[in-house]
Amino acid sequence: MKIAIARSVALHIAVILLLISTGACSTVAGVGQDVQDVANFTRNKIVEKVNAHQRQGLSQEEIDAVNPNFISPDNFEGSGGEPAEGTI
Repeated sequence: MKIAIARSVALHIAVILLLISTGACSTVAGVGQDVQDVANFTRNKIVEKVNAHQRQGLSQEEIDAVNPNFISPDNFEGSGGEPAEGTI
């Protein structure tokens, strides 16, 4: 009888721990998705701004003069994120 009660308690504790860990993981995933959505929104707004300037017939130098802190993808070499020589 005591073994059955202990087994039942252990099973209930295991289920509660499983539910808590599942809930925590989904919360972290949700926050991660929110961060990703904000990053995508920001990237899209930057691309729209640059494209709007290019549609107005501005050269790359004129675009850089409007926003000197913006580093376009053309200023980076490869996929390592290292700036090209002479850009910074």
